[in-house]
Amino acid sequence: MNHELANPPFNRISGPYPAGDLSVYLVHGPDRCDAQQFNTLAEALSRKVVVVHETGSVGRLEIENLSNDKDLLVVAGEIVKGGRQDRTLGVDLVVPRGARLPIPAFCVESQRWARRRGEDVASFSGSSSMLTKIALMEAKLGKSQSGVWSSVAEAHGHLSGYLKDDVASPVSPSSYQLMMEHPRMKTLVAEARERLSGLLDSHPDVVGFVFVTHGRISTADVFATRQMARSYFDKFLEAALVDVSRPSRGARRRTVGMDPGAQPQPDATDMEPCAVSAWLQGTIAGELLETQLIAPRVRLESRRSRDHHATYFGSLDEQLGVLLHQNWMSN
Repeated sequence: MNHELANPPFNRISGPYPAGDLSVYLVHGPDRCDAQQFNTLAEALSRKVVVVHETGSVGRLEIENLSNDKDLLVVAGEIVKGGRQDRTLGVDLVVPRGARLPIPAFCVESQRWARRRGEDVASFSGSSSMLTKIALMEAKLGKSQSGVWSSVAEAHGHLSGYLKDDVASPVSPSSYQLMMEHPRMKTLVAEARERLSGLLDSHPDVVGFVFVTHGRISTADVFATRQMARSYFDKFLEAALVDVSRPSRGARRRTVGMDPGAQPQPDATDMEPCAVSAWLQGTIAGELLETQLIAPRVRLESRRSRDHHATYFGSLDEQLGVLLHQNWMSN
């Protein structure tokens, strides 16, 4: 276990902050590297300083960083839209300025292998969404394309039931990304953002966030800088809202647009921040599952809690000696 894992890079946790069926805890801490040396994938695509190339292979894409002054941070689970089919990226990766690197990928649009109208078949136009937790676990831990497809189809079904509308797009019914662009999903996201409005502005030292659904911690993510955390918050919030639509085990849940007389489930807002911190640190201290070097400089490590109820993924930048991204997911 490296020194960064032995000394969790945060000072405290605050919350909970409720947003409908979702509760958010904030992770506070210092920057551990220069935030200005990285672009995120969404930022780089919007500024046209990165190209995500279609390779013709479902399981591999190539990312070219065109910036001459910033490295590129890619986070596992980010969706890229376009190409022959939308994909999710399979690992955390740093693409140095001027470099072009391969990256494992998984299809999140099983019924398309051709140009979609108005899009470039050779590259990808944007990255505004993050894969839902269950599908992301299939990608990161199971490395299973069939598992990702199954989880995406399940997410379509759960979200359609939750929103009381079919979220599959007529343009491409199997597309996870187009599901996220459905009008009712956009409304759900806008409502959550409104409830959390100003949260990050009033807490400028936030380096991460923890999402609680159905009374249980669902996911947590901590970044090396406050700017990274701020850049990724909306993506992870959207993914957490998809997780909310998944029925809890043995618990009743509320739904969007429910009858006024129905009895809602109380918000899960009674978990103390110290319990959240203990959960994070306990998972880090669990059994080592895998460690691997992702060229040219990111070492990935995965661990499982001793009770097997949660999995941890840490991405260490060996050049800088800091964890760029840490991700926890409950099983």
